[in-house]
Amino acid sequence: MLHKENTEGTKDKAKESNQEGSAGASTYEMINSPTHYNDFSVETWDMMLRIWGKEHFIAFCEINAFKYKMRAGSKPTDSIEQDIKKANWYLNKANEIRNK
Repeated sequence: MLHKENTEGTKDKAKESNQEGSAGASTYEMINSPTHYNDFSVETWDMMLRIWGKEHFIAFCEINAFKYKMRAGSKPTDSIEQDIKKANWYLNKANEIRNK
């Protein structure tokens, strides 16, 4: 399992991200490469591909797309539009990796 070298303040950082995500949604990117996935030298998706491989990563993306479509509009902090954008991002990522 991967861990950050310095985990101090992780809860505070998560709290700040959640506040930014709801209060400052127009300034915080929630769909394409959100900041909370770029804390390492390699983006989280790239790590997942290296660890679990192409087939599992594609399945993960398709399952997440399904999840976002099923819950679209159910979460008070996320609009239907945002959930559909996330689902489409995952489907596009799965297709991108599948076609490499």
